[in-house]
Order: sequence, then C-alpha cells, then structure tokens
Amino acid sequence: MTALDYFKAKSEAYISPRELMARIAHDPASVFVIDVRIGPRPTRIRGAIDLPEREISARLDELPKDRLLVLYVSMSETLHFA
Repeated sequence: MTALDYFKAKSEAYISPRELMARIAHDPASVFVIDVRIGPRPTRIRGAIDLPEREISARLDELPKDRLLVLYVSMSETLHFA
C-alpha cells in the first residue's frame, strides 16, 4: 500500500461530527454509534453504546451488519484494530 492509498482509505473511512449528526437526523436507524473513548466523556451521542476497544473483536457478532458502524474516539486516542 502506498502512502497515497493509505491516506485515501483513511479519508474515506472518516465521517465528521456534522455529517454524523445529519445522518442520524435524516435516518437514525441507518447508523450504529459505538463510543470507545476511555475515561470521562464530556459529550455524548444519543443512542451510542459504550464498548471498550479491547472488547470489540470479541463482540463482533453483536454488531449489526446492515448499518453504518461509527466508532467514536477522542483525538488523543488511536484505534489499534482497524
């Protein structure tokens, strides 16, 4: 994978908070939000489930296959399993 391929894939996998909120407002059933943040959470997304990153791979069968999965992380955290 080239650097260009990497950054293209990364940008395609990103949804901005504004885009997410618009999608939820338009069709809430099409989105499944997973909050993987560690520690205090000053903001919440209504309907999001809390699922620590370390548990995701063990619980994949619990996640819907027919909805957009959005992992909510803080900017200081990095997901290690994408």
